[in-house]
Parts: sequence; C-alpha cells; structure tokens
Amino acid sequence: MVYIILILEMIFLLILDMATSVGWQTSASAIEIAMDRINSERLIDNIDINFIYVFDDCSESKAAGLSSKLMMDANVSAIIGPTCNAAGLAVVNLAGYYNTPVLTWGLTISSNFIDTARYPTTVTLVPVAKSIAAAIHEVMIQFEWTEFVYVFVEDEKCGYFRDDLEQITADSNYTSLSRTIQIYDQSYTNLVRQLEKLKTVSRIFTVCLPEAGDIKRRFMLAAYDLQMTTEEYVYLFAGPKSTAYQQTSSTGDVVGIWVDWSDDPDGRDEEAKLAFMRTMVIVATPVQGDKYAAFKKDVIERMKLPPYNCIEECSDKKYQEAAEYADQLHDTVYLYALILNKTIEEQGIEQIANGSNIVTRGAGIEFEGMSGVVRMNGIGYRLPNMNLANLDSNATQRTVAFMDIDASSVNWTYAIIDQRLIWDAYNGHVPQTRPECGYTGKSCPVNFFVDYLYIVVIVAIIIFLCCAAALIAAYMVIKARRDEELRLDDQWIVPHGMLQTIMKGRKESHHSSRSLQSNSTTTTGTTGISSRSVFFPETESQGFFIYMNEPVLARKYQLRVPIFKQDRAELRMLRSIEHDNVNRFIGLSIDGPVYMSFWRYCSRGSIKDVIAKSSINMDGFFIYCLMKDIAAGLQYIHHSPIKQHGNLTSECCYINDRWQVKIGAYGLSFMQGVEKRSEDAMLHTAPEVLREALVSGSQAGDIYSFAIVCSELVGHCSAWNLENRKEEADEIIFMVKRGGRTPFRPSLDEADEDINPAMLHLIRDCWDEDPKQRPNIDMVNKLMKNMNSGRSGSANLMDHVFSVLEKHASSLEDEVQERMKELVEEKKKSDILLYRMLPQQVAERLKLGQSVEPEAFESVTIFFSDVVGFTVLANKSTPLQVVNLLNDLYTTFDAIIEKNDSYKVETIGDAYLVVSGLPRRNGTEHVNNIANMSLELQDSLLSYKIPHLPQEKVQIRIGMHSGSCVAGVVGLTMPRYCLFGDTVNTASRMESNGKPGFIHLSSDAHELLTSLYKEYLTESRGEVIIKGKGVMQTYWLLGRKE
Repeated sequence: MVYIILILEMIFLLILDMATSVGWQTSASAIEIAMDRINSERLIDNIDINFIYVFDDCSESKAAGLSSKLMMDANVSAIIGPTCNAAGLAVVNLAGYYNTPVLTWGLTISSNFIDTARYPTTVTLVPVAKSIAAAIHEVMIQFEWTEFVYVFVEDEKCGYFRDDLEQITADSNYTSLSRTIQIYDQSYTNLVRQLEKLKTVSRIFTVCLPEAGDIKRRFMLAAYDLQMTTEEYVYLFAGPKSTAYQQTSSTGDVVGIWVDWSDDPDGRDEEAKLAFMRTMVIVATPVQGDKYAAFKKDVIERMKLPPYNCIEECSDKKYQEAAEYADQLHDTVYLYALILNKTIEEQGIEQIANGSNIVTRGAGIEFEGMSGVVRMNGIGYRLPNMNLANLDSNATQRTVAFMDIDASSVNWTYAIIDQRLIWDAYNGHVPQTRPECGYTGKSCPVNFFVDYLYIVVIVAIIIFLCCAAALIAAYMVIKARRDEELRLDDQWIVPHGMLQTIMKGRKESHHSSRSLQSNSTTTTGTTGISSRSVFFPETESQGFFIYMNEPVLARKYQLRVPIFKQDRAELRMLRSIEHDNVNRFIGLSIDGPVYMSFWRYCSRGSIKDVIAKSSINMDGFFIYCLMKDIAAGLQYIHHSPIKQHGNLTSECCYINDRWQVKIGAYGLSFMQGVEKRSEDAMLHTAPEVLREALVSGSQAGDIYSFAIVCSELVGHCSAWNLENRKEEADEIIFMVKRGGRTPFRPSLDEADEDINPAMLHLIRDCWDEDPKQRPNIDMVNKLMKNMNSGRSGSANLMDHVFSVLEKHASSLEDEVQERMKELVEEKKKSDILLYRMLPQQVAERLKLGQSVEPEAFESVTIFFSDVVGFTVLANKSTPLQVVNLLNDLYTTFDAIIEKNDSYKVETIGDAYLVVSGLPRRNGTEHVNNIANMSLELQDSLLSYKIPHLPQEKVQIRIGMHSGSCVAGVVGLTMPRYCLFGDTVNTASRMESNGKPGFIHLSSDAHELLTSLYKEYLTESRGEVIIKGKGVMQTYWLLGRKE
C-alpha cells in the first residue's frame, strides 16, 4: 500500500500484489490522474506536495512500523492507505496519537473505521460492511424474503460482511440468515458440490465473491447446470465496489460479466447470461460507460510514464486491467485536496496537518468522482449511495431502486414502480422465500384435481349419482305426493252410482233347526243399519243414503261450481279431520243431479230434531253437557286449518247414539261462497256478518251462533222460539242486523231453575253486539269447565244418564238379582241334565243353535257288558225291585266310568255300552281306560249284594274291542248320541261270546293293550267262531301283574 504525504510530505501505503483490486501496478497512476484534476481546478495551487510511496503488503506490523517511523522522521501531513483492514486499523490507531489524518480506500470495509471515538483522524470513502449489510437487509424486507443463505469467498471484505450481516439479521424481527457457506476451493467442481448442498436449504442467496477473474461466471454456470436458475431462485451480489454486470476485457473493451474473454473461451456465454438474469446486484453509484472505461485504460497507460516508469514489470498480462478500487484512490486524493482547500479558506494553512480538524472539515463535501457521487458527513464517513440493479428480459442492466444509507438506516426509493416490470424475467412474479413445493420439491400443496383425479372422478360420479338420485327421489316424492293426492281425491269423491236409497223393511233371520235356543232377532234389509235407526224426513237440503254399506247424511247444494286445485286440497284436509265432537266428513258427490256432501250418520239426529221431538227431558246438566260438546268441537275447528265454521246452527249439531254432539257442515268454503244462507242459518248469524255480508263468517261470528244454539237448549225451543213469537223471521233478522244500544236477542227468562246462572251470563256474553267483547272459544271452554268444577256427580252426559237410570232402577234391583239367581240355578240344573244325556261338547254346540255333524274317530275302545242270568233275577223280583236293582248297579258303574275318562253311551235293560276316545280324543289312552274300568267293575261286583236277594251274586260278561267308528246326534225329538261302525258290532260280539265273570278281548284290543301297557295280565282263549266274523283269535283279560 502507498502512503501519500501532502503538504510537504504525503505517504501512500501500497502493496505490490493483489493487482486486480488494489495492486500498485494497476492503481498508482490514479494519483496522477487525480492531481491533474486538482491542478486543473486549481484547488491547492500554493501547496507543494511531495509523495512518499511505501509498501506494507497488508502486513499489520509492517504498516504500523513504517507509518510510525515516517510520522516521526518525515513529519508527514497525511497518510492515504493502507488498503487492507488489519493494516489499516493499526495505522489509524497510531495516527490518532499523532493527530495525523488518514484517508483509507480499497478493501478497508471494517465498520470499525467509522468509530470516531476510537479513530478520530480517519476519513474513509469505502462503504463499510455495516452499510452493505443494511442494504442487503432492506432488500429482504422490500421483497418479503424471510430467510436467505450467505455464500462468500474470504477476500478481505466478504468476511466482514458476514459478521455484520449475522448481527443485523439477529436483531431483525423480519428476516433471518439460515446458513453461511464459505467457499475455499473456487473450482467449478467444488462450486457445484457446495451449491448442490444448498439446493434443499434456500432459494434466496446473498453472494460475496471477488470482483476480479471469472469466479462469478463459474458460480452462476454451476447454478445453471444444477438447474438452480429457475424462476424460484434469486442471487443477490453485494460488495463495496461491485462492477455489476460489466467487466473490462484484455483489449480494454467493456463487456458483459457473462462473457468469457479468455484466450480459450468455453462457448457458454449464452447459458451464463441466462443464469445472470436470475441475479441482482447492490453497487455503489458507479460512473458507467465510456468515461469509466477511459479512466481504467488511462490508469494502465500512465503506469508506463514517470514517476512510475512501470514498463517491463507492468507488461505482464495480469497488469493489463486497472485495479477495481483504482477509482477510489483517485477520489480519495481528490477529496483530500478539497478538504485542504476548505480548511485553508476557513481556518488557514496552519490547520492542514490537524487530523481531527481535517475530519470535520469534510462535512458537506459532495462531488462527482470516479467511484460515483461522493457525499461526506461530519465524522469522516462517506454516505454511500447504493443502487439495486438487475437484468431485464433482454439482459439489459437497469436500476431497480436507490438506497441512501447512513450507517445502518436505509432510505429506499423504487426506480421502477411496477413490481411486474422489476421481475419481468420471472414472468412478473416475485420469487418466494420458500417455494410452493418446498425446497425438496416434495411438499407441494395438494392439487386435489390433479393428484387425486381418480378420487375426483369417483366423487364426481358419486355426486352425480347422488344428484341424480336426489332428482329421482324428488321426482318420486312429487309423484308419490301427486299419487297420494289422487288417492285421497278418490277417497272424497263419492260416485253417485254407489249411493243407495234407504228402503225400510224387516225380515226374520233363519236359525239352525238344531239350535237349542230360539231368540228371535230383527234386522233391516240393508247391512249395517240397526232396526233402531231413525231416519228423519228428507228435505230440500238434507237426505239419507247408504254408502259402502253404511248410512250417511247428505247435505244438498242447489248450485254447481267448478272445483279447483285449492278446493281439492281443502276436501283432502276435511277428510283428515278427526275429533270426538266434530262429525266426520265422508266426501262429495259431483256426478249426480246436484252436488251433495256426505257426513257420518248420527242416529239421534240434530239438536234441532231432539228439541222438536221433545223425546227426552233435558235437565240442567244434560244441557250443560251438550253445550260443552259444541264448545269443544268449535274449539277444535278454530284451531284447525278450517279456522272458522261460518254457518253454525242447531241443525248442523248432530247427536249420536251415545248422546255426544258432533258439529257438521263445516268447511267447503268454495260452496259456502255461492250458496245462499237459509232462513234458519240467518237466524243464527252474527249481526256484523249480516251487515258486512261475510261469506265465510268469522270466529267471533261462530261464538254468536254458539250462543243462539245454547239459547235453544236452555229454552227447549227452536231458534228465537219462532212458534211462540209474533215477529216473523225476516223481522228478527232485520232487527238483529240493525243492532242498537239494546240489541235484539232471544229471551232466556224461561230457562229451567237448575240451569247454572253463570251459563246464562256466558250465553249473553257470547252474543254481545261488539265482536271484540265476545270471549274467544278457549275462554268459553275454560269458563264452562269451571262451571262443572264443583259437581260431585258424573262428569259427562253418559255418566249422568246412567246415574239417572240407576236411580230409576234401584227399586227393581233386588227383584232382578233374585230372579237372576233362580235363573242361574235352573240353568245349572238343565245343563247338568243335558250333559248327562249328551256329551258336553255336543250339548254346547246344540245350545248355540249349531248343527252337529257326524264325526269320525280313528281309534276308540268300546265296552259292552251284560248281567248274567238277568232274566232269572227279574223273575224273582217285582218290576220296581228290578228298576231299583239296575239303578243301584248302574250308579255304581257310573262312578267308576267317570274316573276312567270314558263316556256311557246308553243302557238297554241290563246291557251297558261305554266308549273311551270319543267325543274327546285321548290318543291311545282309551284302551287303558276301558281295561282298567272293566277290572274295577268286576272288583265292585265281588262285594255287591242285591238288597232283596242277598244270597244271589251278580255277574257280568264284558267284551271290548278297539277300532274306528263314527259318532253323531240322531233324531230331533229326544236326540241321541249314537255310535256307528263295525267296531261297535265286534265289541258286542266279544260280550255275547264271552263267559260270566270274564273280560273278553278282541285281537286288536289285546295287541293295542299289551303293546302299550305291560302291567296287564292276559291269556289267549284261542280261536273262536264269531257270528258274522268267522273265526277270530281272542283273549281273556285276567288282571294286573303283581
């Protein structure tokens, strides 16, 4: 380095190597060029300058030693240099002691040089590392890059950048330095290896590389070969003296940085240019173009002239391009001349060697130097003007933004406002800190439609199918709803051809000739109509018909109107009405001579009919119950879709056979709108409805009509008691319609004494002239419920009627109970007698009037017995004694039969016929029952004695046979239950061919008995000739095995 000592003596501290940056051979002549400018501007005409050149070779100790010696011995006025950081810090430290001004240039970028507290005599034109770091940080903020990588080669400046960059990002809340990579081996292979490691780390790179040589070009080609120059990547080159995108070739020409101007070019200039289009540079405001190129060329040429005379040494190829910081040396010399000029003018020549004074004199100095615009502050520090530049889509360098930097603060100004133009080489998109697919390319956000196309297709198909299903379902629902509406329409449509007029007639029912009871019943000729049904006279507006085997009430309409969609909906709704006090709507006939609506038939007619007939004495509670039913039905109608009745009269309040009131003739608004109200209906119509001619009526109008109906019940008369009034119906209607202060209403004076006064008050409230003063139907029901709250008796009409009937029947109760007891006893006796004559099952069928069909039984056992020597015994006895003998004997037999599940069919004289297995089937138990019964009968005879012939013994012959037979009732007079079949004959033959005191078994009976019941002892009799059967194998039943 060269010390330049001005004012008598000026030291230049230079170095002999580092030709590309600050070497003496490529920069020293810039002093002479600066002096030419100084002399031409006559800045220091009165000062004789002696230059002393010394070389410290960037050695810290050598620089300190040389400087110290010259400051003491040569009495130097100023030092220009050193150009390296360590050597420079050593010299400025000494210069502070001697108060000698030091002007640094070149590679002295350490931020310590601007610490005026430590180094008060230092002036530097070099943008320090802190300023460059601040500029880099500002770029990251402006483009919203939150992390980046710093790649550098240690060359006296990039290491200082790293330290300040780490510090400023550590203090930042926005961006971070994710990794720092120092490149030691600058070969292409190593560059590729290092970049490949960073490929998965970042997409934003800040790069600090030497300005000389082709290291930048090799670095970008390595990135290009690794496909790291796509639109995702940005490389930000920064330095205190960047040459941006230009370089000077060996011929002195200014060419692009991507051009290989070596003797053996690689031919990759176009690829290198594409790679550099992914870069940005932070540079000090340069002097560009021909002026700067001429300066650099002049530096090389003047090194051959005195005082340098560097001809042979400087002819080497490496000295053919001016040092990159030669322009700073030029500006440093020129700046010192300006400071001297200013000092002499303001303070005199005595202060030109005062170092700290020289620093402050630089404040406000600004000039256009070879390194750009130079602006100095008051502490010896150049305020750098940095530019951010890049290449456009045509590879032309342009300035993106200006940065005025003061220490660590940056004032940013866009030179290009439109961000899309700044990034036109990137298709107008700012690169992101982290790519959409991540650094590895494996973290792409799921493009659902691309990555899951098959799922999308399946889901689309499913959605389509679901939509189709939904549409089909909607169609089906609509169709089902339409079908349901049609079905419901079919329900309310009553075809006229299905209606039958009621023909009264009676006929006797036919009964079974085999019935044991003869209770006559009477029915009408039409199914479903009781003989007690009462049909009131058919009128112009009312009739009675049979529809689907049920009686119905018809209301006739004289006008025919079209039925629209809303009318059909109303008819369907009416069909769904269900309430205990609302009469069921059956349907509408529209194909007959007149329209007719059909309602469920109520056997007791309407309230009007009941009052007119006076068939029942209605007390206060009876009337209350009827009124309560009307109120309950009206409440349901008011809260239903019908909303109001509109035509309530006593004629449409029907009473069924349980004395329950059911309101009818509701709804059918499309008919009410055209039908003229009858005189009776108008007598029940509210005054405001009459005045306003409201077709459909109102709820308040229904309350008024309810009051009129109640007045009929209370007075036991027709509406307004027309029969006993002098006014005609027209007059009454007119007076009601007229209204007035005292409105015209029916009289309640004739009400029975047992009518609750509160009920009369309620009636009067309900026919109030002002509709708003009338209670609503809910209030009516509540008040009526309270009227009955204290009643201790029945709570409804039927209970009340039953209570009355009970009181009337109390006197007959004891007699009825007594007669019932006698009847029951007699019935028991007759049943016992009947069951003795016939099997119980048969007797029960005959009692029910049912015929008894003959019945076949597959397996039964029949018993026949005969008293041996009965003729002899009869001859010894009187007829009475014979009867007593047989009665006593058969009574004994009957008890034994009853124990053995057998049925005595008949006795003929001394013959006895018993069967088991009918009429109640018992499987195969019948043979065991008969066998056991036979043994018990014989045992009973051992101790039996004839009362009038005690010496005589009674013996019987027994025959039994098992097989099938038919049983049935024979005869009408004294019917008998008889057995038919060969089994009966065979059993009879077994008895007749038996022996006294023996039980004779057929082979069938023997086989069935012995195969199922091993406890019986039998003996073969052998073959016996049986009349009508031939030879048969028979057996004796001897008893039970011990």
